[in-house]
Amino acid sequence: MQTLIEELVALLEDKKCSRIKALDMAEVTSLADYFVLADAKNKKHAQAVADYVTALMKTHGIALLRENGYRDGEWILQDFGDIIVHIFIPKERDYYDLDTMWGDAPLASAAGE
Repeated sequence: MQTLIEELVALLEDKKCSRIKALDMAEVTSLADYFVLADAKNKKHAQAVADYVTALMKTHGIALLRENGYRDGEWILQDFGDIIVHIFIPKERDYYDLDTMWGDAPLASAAGE
């Protein structure tokens, strides 16, 4: 799983996302094993990145279970079961501040700071 997380973080960095964090949530919540958070430049960028994430996960045989916020593009949440991906525009990420809310979670990987 850690290899997939690293690949996902690398994809987000390659697609020009910033403030990328993968949090190891296994000991913090039963929602998922990992949360991946990233900033997109704007709504269209967020939607494009979400499409790339879905394609990457599909190549690993992991289906997208639920997706919220795609149409609006300000905060796209993608649920892949053990991995939940959050793609934000910076204003939304700062407002909801999941980084602080889940601050107890160990950092599994990071990029684009």
